[in-house]
Amino acid sequence: MTVIFNVRNTGTVTAGASTAVVRVTSSATSFIGNDLASVSVGALAPGAVRGHNATITVPSVAGSYRVWVLVDSSGTAGQAGSALTNDASVAVDALAVADGGPGGPDLIPVNISVDPGSINTDGMTLVTFTIRNTSTASTAATSLAAVRINQSATTVPAGDLKLLPIPALGPGASVTQTVGVNVAELPGTYRVWVVADIRGTAGQTSSAAVANDPAVAPVALTIVPRVVPAGGTAEGAYGGGLIGGAEPAFRMLVLENGEIWALPGFMSSGNLVFTGFLQGSGLYSGTTLNSTNLRDFRFVPAVAATTSASFNAQAGTISGTVVSSQGTVTFSGGPITDIPFDYNQPATMDKIRGVWSLTSNTNDRIALTVMDSGDFTATSILGCRFAGRVVPRSSGKNVYNVSLTFGSAPCLIPGQSMTGIGLLHRVPNGQTQLTFGGVNADRTVGLAASGVR
Repeated sequence: MTVIFNVRNTGTVTAGASTAVVRVTSSATSFIGNDLASVSVGALAPGAVRGHNATITVPSVAGSYRVWVLVDSSGTAGQAGSALTNDASVAVDALAVADGGPGGPDLIPVNISVDPGSINTDGMTLVTFTIRNTSTASTAATSLAAVRINQSATTVPAGDLKLLPIPALGPGASVTQTVGVNVAELPGTYRVWVVADIRGTAGQTSSAAVANDPAVAPVALTIVPRVVPAGGTAEGAYGGGLIGGAEPAFRMLVLENGEIWALPGFMSSGNLVFTGFLQGSGLYSGTTLNSTNLRDFRFVPAVAATTSASFNAQAGTISGTVVSSQGTVTFSGGPITDIPFDYNQPATMDKIRGVWSLTSNTNDRIALTVMDSGDFTATSILGCRFAGRVVPRSSGKNVYNVSLTFGSAPCLIPGQSMTGIGLLHRVPNGQTQLTFGGVNADRTVGLAASGVR
């Protein structure tokens, strides 16, 4: 249905551009609920009024509802606190949603999205979808939904990339899932499908199952060839396994200047729980990348190390050894396939800004706030305060440059500064992870921190 409403500025100064949202609740006195639509509202001069409309999906359960419009939902109009009391308004008439009548359960996939929409072969994309029971009278038993892929927007594909359990769903109930999917297809344009109740266990009638169990994502998925680093270097992102150390897995970046950042750790549900990091400068000799100034920042002070690695720029693979006073560790890796991370996509500020809760390699908890400008402030649970700046790396790759300065004690290195890198990516459950690594000027102390939201 379409909701039509006016926004009026009853104040004496111009209101800045803002956002209005539409909500539907069961109460005529409370607007607490989910945003069903968001509408941009331009700046309004004193006394000005402007009409708007929004399309929403009505509740799937029969009943009487109230439609609310909440203006300036993001607080950008410049209103004083006293002016916020009348930002929400409810439609005069109730919204009546009729019962469609009895019948068996009927499951449908809706709201299918794919992010990112462009990946490399064997790369990961996150598929998010909702399974809804459209029946107003019958409960759907537990079932399985499948994610599939082909190059048709009209023919349902065979072959399940992922199977996901769907709980029992009462009349009108729904559940939303996000799952990481690896796609080993040739470069091209593909369509992602979700098929509900593939084992026929939900209790649907045959007509209900055939009619709407499959649905295709409205936006296509593009698979592109892997970018080969210019000049045949090892630049890029890697993931793989370790032998000889305490940790079984690692992720590693080799930057355009040969700088190496490696994080050893343990895999947990597609996330790398790292124990620290190694950092140094690499030098090329043909298909070999060596570093004689590697430092292992899992220790304080950092432990000196060396590495010798062979790489295949075309395949995006790397293997070698790291030698330090702690022993010798062998590593072997290739393109990252367990998270949707593309090193060649430029980093942007839109997803990193805001509030983060991070855990450091010193087992400290850090509350971090990143402003639109890239400036940030942080406070640890142990009382260390620091501030700095994060900006996309000028190379145009998916890496941030980070600089910070610590405050006074109890910070580990009071008054000292650090420089390093930040990484931002989504994880298979749909959340976004921020990871930071930095070193002080003489490379004796390093700090790593990570968190999801």
